[in-house]
Amino acid sequence: MIHYTKFLCKNKDADWITFVHGAGGSSTIWFKQIKYFSKKYNLLLLDLRGHGESDWSEEGDYAIESYRSDLVSIIEQIGKPASLI
Repeated sequence: MIHYTKFLCKNKDADWITFVHGAGGSSTIWFKQIKYFSKKYNLLLLDLRGHGESDWSEEGDYAIESYRSDLVSIIEQIGKPASLI
């Protein structure tokens, strides 16, 4: 299971910003950015698989493509179209 947190601003039509941490990190690194960006934007913070509060497995797939697939799945789950390069 991939752990994520949403922060919704008062404007329901606001754009979304997704914060993705680097290798070995977790979504907790963004605590300073939340206060600033949540005033104008909806925020999505996630812990990549095997990081933070997301599940980890010795047999897990930790390839970059798997991280991308997880992110697209979560974005689609919360009802926003996923357009990633």
